[in-house]
Amino acid sequence: LIAKYQLQDQVKVIGSLTTNEMAAFYDALDIYIQPSKQEGLPRSVVEAMSRGCPVVGSKAGGIPELVQGEFVFKDWKPETIADVILRIANGDMERYAKNNFKKAGEYTMQKLEEKRRDFYDQFMADVKERESVQI
Repeated sequence: LIAKYQLQDQVKVIGSLTTNEMAAFYDALDIYIQPSKQEGLPRSVVEAMSRGCPVVGSKAGGIPELVQGEFVFKDWKPETIADVILRIANGDMERYAKNNFKKAGEYTMQKLEEKRRDFYDQFMADVKERESVQI
């Protein structure tokens, strides 16, 4: 597709990067775009945000939980995606970067482990409560 549409000067396929190379990759970006059609909670979005990178993403999976609503595109039409990219590019990129950095802090390994533990504890309490109910 890159060759077909003569985008060789505009698109660069990087391939796999090591964990150490990822920080430099995110730091070199102006905007990170996650156009997934299916997704869980994308670690790559959290990683980009943790580097203070403004992020645009689709409505798939957990992306809207991470990305500011105005930067989530609701369909995959090129015009829609372009509009969202232009909205972020023409906005206050520094503020977006700071917001994303702060939001990424909610997804540290320690905080995720606490959320998992709290969920598990609540689940087990609910199970014990149901078991104690006599029919």
